Amino acid sequence: MPEQSDMGVEADSSSDGRPLRRLRDLDPRPPVWDRSALLRRDCPFCGTRGRPHVERPDGLTVCLCPLCSAAFISPAPAADEVARFYRGYRGRHRVEAFADTPYAHRASIPTTAEPERLAHLIRSRRALDDFRVQVIASHLKLTGARVMDLGCGVGQLLNGLHSLGATVEGIDPDPDAVEFARSSLGLDGVRLGSHADVDGTARFDLVVLQDVLEHVLDPRALFTRAAHLLTPGGFLYLWTPNATLAAEQDQPLVLRGDYEHLQFASTRTILRLAADLALEPIHLECIGFLGSLEDVAHPHNASPPRTAILRARIRRLPGVRQLARIRNSLRSSPRERAGTYHVFALLRRPLPRA
Repeated sequence: MPEQSDMGVEADSSSDGRPLRRLRDLDPRPPVWDRSALLRRDCPFCGTRGRPHVERPDGLTVCLCPLCSAAFISPAPAADEVARFYRGYRGRHRVEAFADTPYAHRASIPTTAEPERLAHLIRSRRALDDFRVQVIASHLKLTGARVMDLGCGVGQLLNGLHSLGATVEGIDPDPDAVEFARSSLGLDGVRLGSHADVDGTARFDLVVLQDVLEHVLDPRALFTRAAHLLTPGGFLYLWTPNATLAAEQDQPLVLRGDYEHLQFASTRTILRLAADLALEPIHLECIGFLGSLEDVAHPHNASPPRTAILRARIRRLPGVRQLARIRNSLRSSPRERAGTYHVFALLRRPLPRA
């Protein structure tokens, strides 16, 4: 069980007693947590006592698990603090918080406050342009498949899977995102809540954990719930920031941005969880960051607002999108698959033996 921290905002120390090394900052949007209510915890994936490794730019301590190689924040924010933060998260934090920062051009991304623009953007994307959907479709016939997305956000992935013939459901704690998915995308199977609110007797051919495992205080419980919802032969799709190389890198990118992330799984973490829950690894890959973090890691390469507007206008010219799709389909190594920022896994619940 988590323990109340008696440290307040004081810095942690390494195993040899020296102050922790502080990482360089990349993200201008640190969440404001109540530092007096931080809770100490062991590894949230396997329960092993972690060792302090580095201090994140937001002042929180990153610990490493010696058993499953995960990285995690400890002391961590309390559950009510985390719940408060995620109400309105996708509009307020994911986009609006970039205003008046060096990355202000990102604030032009449509949010649920502009439902028509956002819906148009989502519907303009073909599901099979996403290599992750390609991998899933190579193992699972999506026509008629039952899909549950735990932490579905605005429903972008569900919209794409629905267009391929799947019957989709989803759940998310952000009321604005849920309202958008239902009203603007017509995804009637999306509702407000957490993974604990999903009917425990329901079974699905595909359960999605995309960009969610890093956000909850008890990722093992979420992972276990997802596995429980699988029909025999069903697949669990996981996409989450990757801690595999965090211990070896001097300035690991995965720990220097998105400070709402509370833990980071490694490939070893995923394989241990899969073994504990009798899931078969079908696909496991360390992979890059969709959209690239190049403009964050190297601000001098960031597209200024005028350049971003010009690019958006060029994309609207007749034939440009079609040419871009042809170009991307001919690439043997798509840019978004370069790097190691994420772990991409597809796990299967075995069929019962005859």
